[in-house]
Amino acid sequence: MERLVVNAELKSRVISSIEEILSREHTDVRKTRVRAMHNRLNFACPYCGDSSDDVSKKRGNLFWNTLQYHCYNCNKHAPLNSLLKRFDGRLSNAQDNLDIIDIIKSNKLHVEKAQMMEFELFKRLADLAIDRKAFYNIFDCKPIEQGSSIGYKYLRGRFLGNHLNHFAYDEKRGKLYILNFGRTFNDVIGFQIRNLINRNEKYLSYNIEKIRNYAKLETDFIDEQEADKLNKLSTIFGILHINFQHDFTLFEGPIDAKFMKNTLGLATVARDTSHFDEMPTARYMFDNDKAGKSAMFEKLKKGKRVFLWSKFLKENDLDIYNIKDLNDLVKVCYKYKKPEAFKNLDNYFSNNKLDSLYL
Repeated sequence: MERLVVNAELKSRVISSIEEILSREHTDVRKTRVRAMHNRLNFACPYCGDSSDDVSKKRGNLFWNTLQYHCYNCNKHAPLNSLLKRFDGRLSNAQDNLDIIDIIKSNKLHVEKAQMMEFELFKRLADLAIDRKAFYNIFDCKPIEQGSSIGYKYLRGRFLGNHLNHFAYDEKRGKLYILNFGRTFNDVIGFQIRNLINRNEKYLSYNIEKIRNYAKLETDFIDEQEADKLNKLSTIFGILHINFQHDFTLFEGPIDAKFMKNTLGLATVARDTSHFDEMPTARYMFDNDKAGKSAMFEKLKKGKRVFLWSKFLKENDLDIYNIKDLNDLVKVCYKYKKPEAFKNLDNYFSNNKLDSLYL
């Protein structure tokens, strides 16, 4: 079904109806005003009343592309027709209600993919991305090409020679940039730096707000809550390219995520991933160390699928090697000619709590 869009006339009538609802639901006149943005209508939430401390807060948002409403204060999510029905919103044109339902239906698949994670944030994040060429200039780094640079040798040694376009390199400072892409590979929403000269330095992650600050670009965040969510989202590697309708795998690091399809790199094992737990297609392959196994143990207790490192390594005669993560596994399988082990990874994910012994 073709996705339908809201025309200017319908927008105008919807705005009038929302204004009437706000005038009935809010006693303070400052909460009855709406802000018309290019992609959404912003207003004080009629469900929760919005902020009781700051009457200027407007954390309710009606997104024009899907006609879905979301409040970043109470987390209420509803299609426009439900909102209008709940607050007795009237439209001057009798056909409008039918048009709204058709538009919502035409965007159903887009919305279903997004229900668990407020996917309207995904579009917001994509719109904030920095052009890749501008990114190179801002952070004084360059694309990595085949040759003798430390950056290229590092990636080749990690079997990432086919993913050079996912990285950039600062030759003067010896810093490798792992890029998190927006809609395309020409847009950047976040990155992580690894120092290839001083390996003892911690990895540094940069979110969308930090990137835009470096670029001296303004960012139209609705409020602190939205800023926090977008910043966290921008450092989940692969987030704008994932297909949540199929099995997807969460890794601690963005490099491990390069060796499997439909993956996310979390940049840290300590990240809150509870929102992914609601998705039946999510599974976890954290590092084969104390922190990674502990995190997967907690996931297994919740009935989530996790990778059974100990069982996999033992049954594939790999337990004699020091394998910490998927990248290590790839290198060992190549060196000792064990490609069949890598092909069997799917068989070692389990959500059976009794399998905790095999983590």
